[in-house]
Amino acid sequence: IENGITVLLPYGELEKSAPGYSPEFSSYYLNMPVDVVIDRIDEENHQIYLKSGREEIDAETRRKIVVSELVKELSKGDRPTVMGRIISIRDKVAYVNILNLNILGVVRITNWQKAYVRRLEDIAHPGEWFEFQVVGSKKKKGRPTSFNLNRANLTKDPWEDVREEYLTEGTVLSVQCVERPSEKSYWWGLCESIPDIYIMGDYNNHGVVTVMEGVNYHCKVIKADRGKHILKVVPFSVVNNQFATQGLIDYLKGKKKKEGDESNG
Repeated sequence: IENGITVLLPYGELEKSAPGYSPEFSSYYLNMPVDVVIDRIDEENHQIYLKSGREEIDAETRRKIVVSELVKELSKGDRPTVMGRIISIRDKVAYVNILNLNILGVVRITNWQKAYVRRLEDIAHPGEWFEFQVVGSKKKKGRPTSFNLNRANLTKDPWEDVREEYLTEGTVLSVQCVERPSEKSYWWGLCESIPDIYIMGDYNNHGVVTVMEGVNYHCKVIKADRGKHILKVVPFSVVNNQFATQGLIDYLKGKKKKEGDESNG
């Protein structure tokens, strides 16, 4: 509203006092009073349109007002909620432009969500908007005030929403490999059907597919525990028609060879 956005309210709420009605609303994120005036009345559709009653203020003034209000809220022990756009991600920290007013916010990987996060880059990207809770402020001499943010307090554990069938042994999932730790017997993946949850992939129980980062694989669930946040899979073919057939052939060859070795043994 303070930026001149038109707000639509049901006609019945204001018709008795229109057109001289000039209420004060509290903004969603800062509890700042906002003066509004009647812009126009659509009697045919029984709707009243409101618009900002404030004089236009420049971006720097708005930035200072918001910073002041955030600091004031924090000093009272409150934890205001703001929208923020991701600027960049590095060293397990996301840097945020609060309300697009060039107010710096910082959120660490451990404060992103209740479930485990391996890399912020896998689930958040520059330019995307998220809701954050402001939990602290920092003021260094000669620099603008910045704020510490937390997102975990606003989100529930994503494991709570995982469908039971995805946690059933033998279920086939399409999983993209996002990381192959060196000299480890496992890799990490993500599945579009199970957002924000890291899936552990196994190498040793199949001997079939050469797992590569950025590639999607058909995988079978071999172990799952919602309470312990465990979901482990084994790949058996690439999610690509060009390679899937060869992956299945390799899988069958490996299985036949293993059975032959056991017979010889």
